[in-house]
Amino acid sequence: MKKIKIVLALLCCFLLLTGFTPISAKPIKKEFNLQNVSSTMDELNEFIIVDNNKFVLKLPEDVSLSKDLTAIVNALLNTSNVSVKNRNLKIDPKTKTAYEMVSNTDPILNNLSRNGVSILRWVAYTGRTGLSWNWNYVRVYLSGAVFTGVATVGGEIAKSKAIAAAKLAGFTGLWVSVSGYAILGIAATVGASFPQGIYIDLNYFGLATCGIGSFAGGVFGFGVSVPLANLVTLGPGVCGIMFGAQ
Repeated sequence: MKKIKIVLALLCCFLLLTGFTPISAKPIKKEFNLQNVSSTMDELNEFIIVDNNKFVLKLPEDVSLSKDLTAIVNALLNTSNVSVKNRNLKIDPKTKTAYEMVSNTDPILNNLSRNGVSILRWVAYTGRTGLSWNWNYVRVYLSGAVFTGVATVGGEIAKSKAIAAAKLAGFTGLWVSVSGYAILGIAATVGASFPQGIYIDLNYFGLATCGIGSFAGGVFGFGVSVPLANLVTLGPGVCGIMFGAQ
């Protein structure tokens, strides 16, 4: 018994002299996957940084993404980075947003044109018209004059004005159809209730999950098959579409 006490005393002295500390357990990793992220993927915003004018995913050691979510995130980042580069935009590192405004409250800008559509047709006295690009969605800004021009008419005239508004904001190609249907659907739903202008968020992943687009070769490519006008009335966030007042 005396020997045991001596051994224990020596062991305690050794621990004190060597500064021994208990080995702490490794932090539990949090994994994001398609089941625990929303259609907007806003849960990942804090892990997106701006590096060399590109959106980049930077995960801490205790966070990981599933394989399928990683592929989708990379596709979204690639889509936005290609758009920023092709449109010669600058990403603000603080807001992590690239702005592309073509009109504001200054009437002097009314003599400009965008994609063949004269801004003179859409006199922007209230709000602004243009686009801003984020890592996972593009925001469409429509002035009160532009949006009211769509919301106060109906039928084919409203459709043509919605398409013209999409072009004026800066969209080209299939984006015109996608954003045009979104503008048309929201205008039909809320009417002319945004006199100060409106913004519409089009989330790439949300659109894809609703069958509006598809991922092809790692790059998001639109295949418009479902009219967005039939979807935006279902509620905020449906198909990655959000909107509000400027």
